[in-house]
Amino acid sequence: MVKVLYDYQIFTKQKYGGISRYFYEIIRNGRKDIVKQISILIYYNAYIRDVFNLNKFNKNLFLNRNYSKKLLNRLYR
Repeated sequence: MVKVLYDYQIFTKQKYGGISRYFYEIIRNGRKDIVKQISILIYYNAYIRDVFNLNKFNKNLFLNRNYSKKLLNRLYR
């Protein structure tokens, strides 16, 4: 069994489109026998919720993006 861990960075910088959409399509349409995980606590991206079950623990912080960026920078240093 293959396990793939995706990085959080692109999903915290883009809300829609671009490279985050590209990664979303790769993750969504990838092989079913690959275990896919993402290392993320806070995200802005609209696509990521569809691929990973993030409703329980992760927070989608569209409301106060400036505060969220400061928090992310402190968390991931």
